[in-house]
Amino acid sequence: MWRIYRYYTREVIVNTALTFTVLFGIVLIASVSRGIRRAEGFGLIDAAKVTLLWAADSLTHLLPIALLFGSVLTFARASQARELIAFQAAGVNTRVPMRAALVVGCLGSLLTFWVLHWEIPKTHFWKTRIITENIRAVLLQSNVNGDSVRQDSMVLTWDGRSEDGAFEDLVLFVVEPLPELQQLQIAKEGIFLANSVRVSAIDEGATLSVEFENLHDPINGVALANPILRQDLESIASRARRLEGAEDLSSDQLICEVLRDIHPEPLEARFQVNRRSAFSLLPLLLAPIGFCIGHLSRDRGRVVALALAGVPLGIFYASDFIGAKLTFATQNPIFGWSSVIGLGLASSPLMWRVFRT
Repeated sequence: MWRIYRYYTREVIVNTALTFTVLFGIVLIASVSRGIRRAEGFGLIDAAKVTLLWAADSLTHLLPIALLFGSVLTFARASQARELIAFQAAGVNTRVPMRAALVVGCLGSLLTFWVLHWEIPKTHFWKTRIITENIRAVLLQSNVNGDSVRQDSMVLTWDGRSEDGAFEDLVLFVVEPLPELQQLQIAKEGIFLANSVRVSAIDEGATLSVEFENLHDPINGVALANPILRQDLESIASRARRLEGAEDLSSDQLICEVLRDIHPEPLEARFQVNRRSAFSLLPLLLAPIGFCIGHLSRDRGRVVALALAGVPLGIFYASDFIGAKLTFATQNPIFGWSSVIGLGLASSPLMWRVFRT
């Protein structure tokens, strides 16, 4: 029996690893454009970090899917090669080869449990905070891109930069005057010109100073008397600050906040903990389901078997979607387990058909 366990365990692990590599590569490539946009204006390393974190956020979905496909490929091949029939003819129960998939599924569930409850919340939180928060918030607030700064209320362009870093020949188009622009005595929309502008941090980096040279209104021929803008960096950063949510906190933090009655959304927190626990059981459930699909696909081929593997995944995610709706409709977080319950009920006839003999 040990030889059978080792034989199929090794094959399931290899097929799962290959499938996971392919799936993660696809997700990583799909995340490149998003990572470049998020890190626009920064270096290649920052863009790579953002891309990796966005791709890592999908690990909890890729691991179970890879295990399901790995089990289906392994036992579909064994079924086509008549290995499972040979085991049955030799008096070996059908459950014996399936236990190899269960071992891998148990290890996958333990790994998913750890990743879901502790690591993914960190990834979900930090994927938006690769750059230092204050400086990054200022740049993102301004949306610096090439030779222009664009906001909903104004557009600032320049022709070039001098050797000392000053922006030269500026054109400021104000669509809607902001309270900050009152420091520049700009109280109406219009076009304003300046010879140059210098940006620096003062007060030990707590304040952003923007000093214009010859800022004036060319249409009315009026020069602005106070061409210096000072803005607190903390107030700018707080506008773009993304507050922590239930998805950004680990499960132990969520439970502690709920028990201490300080979490603003206790229902959502309880639902997240239940949902993470349900997702962590997904590899353990999909392992025997993959065995059954592979076992029954002897005359249908591995391509059909892989296509059929999408059915339990669809049931699982549909049940998860329905459970989320029921949770907030009934105010009961126990529906976070609906995905596991739905998958278990739907796969029971399949399991019974394979293991009834």
